[in-house]
Amino acid sequence: EGGTQRWAVVRGKIVVLAIPFGATAETLASLSSLIKGRHKIILDLTNAKYKSVSEMLCPVDIHQVVLNDETTKWALAYKSIFSFKLEFGGVAQTVDICGDRDARMAVADLVRSHGWVPRIRGGLEMAKALEPGRRVAYLKQMYGDS
Repeated sequence: EGGTQRWAVVRGKIVVLAIPFGATAETLASLSSLIKGRHKIILDLTNAKYKSVSEMLCPVDIHQVVLNDETTKWALAYKSIFSFKLEFGGVAQTVDICGDRDARMAVADLVRSHGWVPRIRGGLEMAKALEPGRRVAYLKQMYGDS
């Protein structure tokens, strides 16, 4: 069963934000009345485009400001999983997750439900480290160069 964005937001506990970064603010604004005050979890998969790593912003920080709802919990995951790796039931992928505690746990359950392995990286303060391009630096910080 499927439907529109509005249909999915009304029915889902987890809202997956997987649209082009340039469209996210407008999309969140148009769906805000269906999200605000309803204790939704937003799984933010968006990747912003950057001219350089030094100017990198974290999309979830922008999206939280746009939505402006204290009842919404946020998580990031799947930032290092490429579309060609989306073979459920095949080799288990490890999925890095960060975000608000309740959102992290719900997303970890989602990851497990398709046979993959969740790896909790912490709260939203880790979001920027898990953005594409930053992940390598984060892994070196955690595990060294070897």
